[in-house]
Amino acid sequence: MMKKIFFIFFIFFSFISFSQNSNWKSDFSKANNFYKEKKFKKAVEIYENLIKQNFESPELYYNLGNSYYKIGKIASAILNFERAKLLATNDDDIRNNLLISQKNTKDKNEKVPELLIFVWAKNLIKIFHFETWATISVIFSFLFLSLFTAFLLSNKIKMKKLFFFISVLFLIISLKSFIFAHYQNEMQINHKQAIIFAPSVEIKSEPNETGTILFPLHEGTKVLVLEEENDWLEIKISDGRIGWIQKKNLEMI
Repeated sequence: MMKKIFFIFFIFFSFISFSQNSNWKSDFSKANNFYKEKKFKKAVEIYENLIKQNFESPELYYNLGNSYYKIGKIASAILNFERAKLLATNDDDIRNNLLISQKNTKDKNEKVPELLIFVWAKNLIKIFHFETWATISVIFSFLFLSLFTAFLLSNKIKMKKLFFFISVLFLIISLKSFIFAHYQNEMQINHKQAIIFAPSVEIKSEPNETGTILFPLHEGTKVLVLEEENDWLEIKISDGRIGWIQKKNLEMI
């Protein structure tokens, strides 16, 4: 009896999952057709509706970003290109369209220069998605254990040295890959970046309306969120300046 009940539930939920997946593909295709027909607002409506249903993919955010760009909503375009980039770090199309959109913003804040070693390290980590780094870590862990076992069992000095050297190398690669995977995962889960959506907003020295005006920011500018206090967020921009902004004026990536 229990087996029958379990089987019925399995069939039921499998049907729901299949139905949702079919609807997602159908709606996504419909939105893509609207985009091709230059009916960008209709495409936006469908893409946004899919996101509200908790569907997400680099392609979905990328196409939504393109649609917003076509109707002149630059901040929304940048927001969705940034979200797409989080899911597909090395996609050239996403990166290029994001750069094109950013050229339409008013704020041209120069980045604080980073040490070359940090730039190199970040670029290295971005080569693969965190799941790929995690897979590499597991593979090299297995190789390390295999070669270290061979080192322990070998009776020949030369072979023992070779097995030991290679096993240590594989262990280092495994640990580095694990660290890269962890870093990538943390960046995706705990990233605290946002896009300014107000046409123009004054950044204050403290989290209230009476704070001193430090500098203005405009629609489409990307900021790093440092702290939250009531309805205010402390932000940092690319040139290193810091100030407070009301939460309502931006959207988290």
